[in-house]
Amino acid sequence: MNNNKGFLINLYNSFKRTNGYALSFLSFLITLSIYYFSPDSKIAIKHIVVLLSLFIILGITLVDAYIIQLNSMSKILPKAVSGSVPPKIVNDSIALILTDASPLLGHEIVVSIFKNKDSYEILIGVGYVFNIQENGKIQILVTSSYVDNDGTWEQIRNNDANAISKLIIKPGARISF
Repeated sequence: MNNNKGFLINLYNSFKRTNGYALSFLSFLITLSIYYFSPDSKIAIKHIVVLLSLFIILGITLVDAYIIQLNSMSKILPKAVSGSVPPKIVNDSIALILTDASPLLGHEIVVSIFKNKDSYEILIGVGYVFNIQENGKIQILVTSSYVDNDGTWEQIRNNDANAISKLIIKPGARISF
């Protein structure tokens, strides 16, 4: 399920995947048979069956959508695509990083920037979402640097593919940055 489509489309896809049409048809047949063949009673069993059928279909669909969403959560961290020199209009910024689209990031969300080094994620900077482009790509303006003894930020500003591929962008930041 593509999580960027929207809630209602994802819900409809879950409905189709869980055979919602077949369940609806089966529920309709059961409801019709109860209306025609059940004896009259003080408790309207007919209404209970209709509501129960609707709740079962809705429940199965929502559980499926929830499971799909949980399984895709690890895949939505944005991937750094390129780096450049920050715009002149922003004072004291270190670099500008372009990432793929991500539903976790919105305008002016604070992000932590890590570098993958020897299977460790090392915090190298903090920034914020500067702009979300028309095509969904996200511009992150880096405002604080923690480590640069190996020239990482210079490599990112020069759009070095090796340095950019090692970046990990996560929403949120340290308490004191």
